[in-house]
Amino acid sequence: MPLLWPIVIKPPKLLRKLPLLRNVWRANGAFSIPLLGRAGSRREWFVLIPVSAYAMVGMFGAALALAKVHWPAAVALGTGLINGLIGLLAAA
Repeated sequence: MPLLWPIVIKPPKLLRKLPLLRNVWRANGAFSIPLLGRAGSRREWFVLIPVSAYAMVGMFGAALALAKVHWPAAVALGTGLINGLIGLLAAA
């Protein structure tokens, strides 16, 4: 996928012939930096799994921090709504 999609900046024809640049900046405007080899390789998976786990732990920590801050207000709101419904049902 091009770096600035939907704007496609293709490399100049002179630069397309340079060996290093040819592998990084494709003729269709996409950038490709093969740091870990082929897509789907074992090396890629060995990096992908710990990075994904780290991201999930961070997201869980952020959600827990938000829950600690907003939980009392959510419980108060829920209690108020339930008490209001009970009051309406009792009055009817």
